Amino acid sequence: MTLSRLITLLVSTGLSVHAFATDLLSPDQVDGLLRGNTVFYEVPPGSGKIAPLYYGEDGKAAVRLPDGTAMRGPWRVVEQGTCTQWEGRDESCWSYRKSAGEILSFKTDNPEVRSTVSRIVPGNREGLK
Repeated sequence: MTLSRLITLLVSTGLSVHAFATDLLSPDQVDGLLRGNTVFYEVPPGSGKIAPLYYGEDGKAAVRLPDGTAMRGPWRVVEQGTCTQWEGRDESCWSYRKSAGEILSFKTDNPEVRSTVSRIVPGNREGLK
């Protein structure tokens, strides 16, 4: 996704990087924001620790956790957000909520915020594999 397409998506869906309501992102919003982009998650919120996660156009994802651990596996958009099957782990599903100028992520079955989106950049800028 190009930066101009991302900005167009934000504007057309009513999202703003500075003013969000406190509601869940729709599957179309999640797909538009994540697919083909690297999302930099602050894990946990306020820690300053960043985990870049690339959501490939081909349905493959790769992440580098703050401790340096690298994982990969398929990802997909679902009604409540995304599900990822990291190699050697059970599938985990995440929802995304916009609140007070931030995008928050949490496990679909637990409303506790686990990370915040610090930035989204087009492509696989970190070369995650």
